[in-house]
Amino acid sequence: MVEERGLRAQLRSAILIGGQQYVALESFPRAGRTRVDWSRAVPELPSTPSPLPDLESKVATVLEKLDRLPLDAIATDLRGTLSRLDTALSRTGMLVSDVDSQVVPRLATSLDKASKLMDGVDDRFVAPDAAVQRELASTLQEVTRAARALRTLADSIERHPESLVYGRPAEK
Repeated sequence: MVEERGLRAQLRSAILIGGQQYVALESFPRAGRTRVDWSRAVPELPSTPSPLPDLESKVATVLEKLDRLPLDAIATDLRGTLSRLDTALSRTGMLVSDVDSQVVPRLATSLDKASKLMDGVDDRFVAPDAAVQRELASTLQEVTRAARALRTLADSIERHPESLVYGRPAEK
C-alpha cells in the first residue's frame, strides 16, 4: 500500500486548543514512490509534513494582530457613540411627540379651513349660476358695447377730423 497508493503517516491535532495529537495513516496518491525496509528491527513508515505548524503560525499571527488592536480605545469610543446615539434618539422621540401633539392638530385644522374655503370658492365663482359669473358676463357685455362705440367714434373722426374742432356736422 505504501508503494501503490502512497500511504503516509501524518501528525494531526485531535483538539486544536487542547494540544492532543495523533498519527494518522492516510493515502496521498501524489506522494512520491518509496519503499519500506521491512528487514529492519523497527520499520520506518514514510511520512508527510503536518499542516499543524502552518496552522499554528497563522493562529499566532492572528493573535498578535488582535493584541495590537487598541480595544480599550475602541470600547471607549463605542460607549461615547452609543451615548450620543441614545441622546439623539431620545430627542428625536420628543420631537416626534411634539409634532404629533402640536403640529398635526394645527395642520388638520388648517386643512379643514382650506377645504371649506375651496368649497365656498366653488359655490361663488365656478358654479354656472354663481353671482360672480353673472356679473362677469354683464361686465363683458358692457365692455363690448363700449368697444363698439369707440370704434364708431374712431371711424367718424377718421372721416371728419374737423369735427373735433367744430363738432358734428348738421344732419341734412
